[in-house]
Amino acid sequence: MIKFISNKLLFFLLIQTLFFNFFLFSENNINNYDTVNVRKAFFLYEKDWTKYLYKNNKIDNVNKIGFICNIDNDKYEMRFYSASNDWKDIYSYGRMDYQFTLDKKLLNVKVYYQKNNNSFLLLQRANQGKYDVYLFGKLYRKNLPYYFTFDSLKIISLYKILSLLEDAKIDQEILITKNDLETKKEFINKVIKPSLDFKYVEDGARDEFGKFVYIESESEQKSNEQGFNCSGFAKDVVDNYIRLINPDFQYLKISDLKKTRENERENIAFRYSDLDYNPFFGLDWGKNLADKINETCNYNVIRAEEYDKDKYLIHQKHRGYDISNLKEILFRDQQNDSTNFYLLIFNRLRIQKPIIPEYYHIAFIVPYFKDKHFYLRVFESCSETNFERISKLNNDNKEIYKDEKVVIIKIPIPIIYL
Repeated sequence: MIKFISNKLLFFLLIQTLFFNFFLFSENNINNYDTVNVRKAFFLYEKDWTKYLYKNNKIDNVNKIGFICNIDNDKYEMRFYSASNDWKDIYSYGRMDYQFTLDKKLLNVKVYYQKNNNSFLLLQRANQGKYDVYLFGKLYRKNLPYYFTFDSLKIISLYKILSLLEDAKIDQEILITKNDLETKKEFINKVIKPSLDFKYVEDGARDEFGKFVYIESESEQKSNEQGFNCSGFAKDVVDNYIRLINPDFQYLKISDLKKTRENERENIAFRYSDLDYNPFFGLDWGKNLADKINETCNYNVIRAEEYDKDKYLIHQKHRGYDISNLKEILFRDQQNDSTNFYLLIFNRLRIQKPIIPEYYHIAFIVPYFKDKHFYLRVFESCSETNFERISKLNNDNKEIYKDEKVVIIKIPIPIIYL
């Protein structure tokens, strides 16, 4: 009956039936994201691909079946994805991207294996029998073998493709089996959540008596404000953290956190700038918070400290890592030990003189693994935001700043107190 389909409406109905029945009776979790039946119905029986082109930045009900088609640079670009995902969710798990010539010869295929993380397998006609693995958008492994025909990628199951990672013995490196969502959620609820939903107040924090004050003057805030900036928010979270371990603890002193760490400044040229610009305030504040955690929680071997031990990427003293590498650094560290969260201190280099780094923003990241996917929850200035926001903080200031980096303060999660 399928081969006699002659109009677009019937084709849609067929695809939707196949697709949703497949979801309904699927037992294997991977099948919830596998578009194999949709792909088979399309590639085996649909002849006129131009009927499904995405035109004029509009999408019709074709997106409901998890499919989009376009012509770009004289090639068909096709995307198949779970109907439970938005077609704009460009890195969704199980998504398959195809590139064809206009005479329908398959050229390239991308198969995404992690949610939200631009991680995929790349298979190319020009390199048949071999595939490359990308993790967070960067080449991770090259020229790994596979043994099915290239054109079978149009109708092969997602399970068959992703089993290549197991065959290559790298699945445990990139698809982490631990599930620590509940632990991390409990930590967030007890330590970070109590500091959310306050107003953003420039220079705002709470002093050692719990009063809302301004950091610079330590004078009381106006009664209609009552809130934090990013530094004050970080302090309040750390106060909650210490109080979790020591219920009798109240609040850290602002004066202790404002102390400059001039003995750590090796570059004399930077020292004189402290007086006029105070560019190191954020770095000193963050490191002082870490010291106070260690001091009040009696941490010795396992402690809050700057993370500078990534085995692949260069760490620059005082400035940290390139922000573009942040996600993969945290992924590798969480692979090794996921019982940590992170205080991030963002800094950028001034283009105008004096050419010095400015530590201008602070945020927290709590990573977790769930169902072999890696997620990041981001908190800054009294609210939960997202990784995309903090990874692009400096995009609008390129005429003034350059060389965006991040100092990572690694803090143990006190699991026994949750």
